[in-house]
Amino acid sequence: AERKHKEEQFQKQQDEEIALKEELSNLNDSDYVEKIARDDYYLSNKGEVIFKLPSDKQSDKSKSTDDDR
Repeated sequence: AERKHKEEQFQKQQDEEIALKEELSNLNDSDYVEKIARDDYYLSNKGEVIFKLPSDKQSDKSKSTDDDR
């Protein structure tokens, strides 16, 4: 029983490590960082104006689930 518990803990740690490595890889990707800055923090390039419409929330959620695949 203890061995099974340790194996489950090990598997969880491996999954967490994989997720962290993917996140690190994404953070080193300038396109990903730019997307996060635009979507979450409403940052823009010089001369750009960003408009967020109420219907954008729903379309953003559906886009993010499609992008994650």
